[in-house]
Amino acid sequence: MEIGSPNSQPSFICVHLYYLVELQFSGLLGNKPAMKNKVLHRHARIKPAILVIAFSVTIASVRAAETPPKPLFPDAAPVCPCESLARVSLPNTTIDSAAIDSSDGSCRVTATVTHPPSGDRVKVFIGLPATNWNGRFRGTGGGGFLGGSANNLRGPVTQGYAAGATDTGHEGGSGSFALDASGRLNWQSIVDNAYLGIHEMTVVGKALTKEYYGKAPRYSYFVGGSTGGRQGLMEAQRYPNDYDGIVSACPAINWQRFLPADLW
Repeated sequence: MEIGSPNSQPSFICVHLYYLVELQFSGLLGNKPAMKNKVLHRHARIKPAILVIAFSVTIASVRAAETPPKPLFPDAAPVCPCESLARVSLPNTTIDSAAIDSSDGSCRVTATVTHPPSGDRVKVFIGLPATNWNGRFRGTGGGGFLGGSANNLRGPVTQGYAAGATDTGHEGGSGSFALDASGRLNWQSIVDNAYLGIHEMTVVGKALTKEYYGKAPRYSYFVGGSTGGRQGLMEAQRYPNDYDGIVSACPAINWQRFLPADLW
């Protein structure tokens, strides 16, 4: 039974390796015996077997995501030219380009979503297989302060997914987007990066998928790790109807703990 089918419940797979693991792998604990003893004592219940299971679940999830699923719609094919998607009208959204990717023959769409009057610009990247669409939509996440990238689309599209990615409103992996030109907190950019950008990518991606194939995806999934894992958690909490299943591997959460630990 596939996740999201009428007899199943929306599913959420979360693998969260506690920040203790981050400390151990970075070598920080090994050089600070006092801190190591304090942290290990506090988290004595974290057994090696649990960590092995967590890593095993992560690897199994990734391998499962790499296996192309069976098509849900026999002989699914585009009902319109890729270039015609440039004329699709969506709220607060401008379609910047829609063209066939010469490297794999897929339809690639770039769009910009705004939230007036803030003046923000959330870039959305959508990949649509020209053949062998499997009937599903797959959202992808980012890493660090990088919201995501169009490069994330190639793997899912090759597997037959209609897929989406977004920069969540800023370019590059710097956290400077959080401040405006005057040095004050830029709350719209913070919100775009925190959760809204991924949601907008999902809305635009599903709409373009329906326009291109003449039918909406039957199931939708989100797959991400680290920042992508955090994005998956936010989707599950704020927009539970966006996806039928979420793989949230090693989500970068509890920042008030792991960032000071990293600085230490």
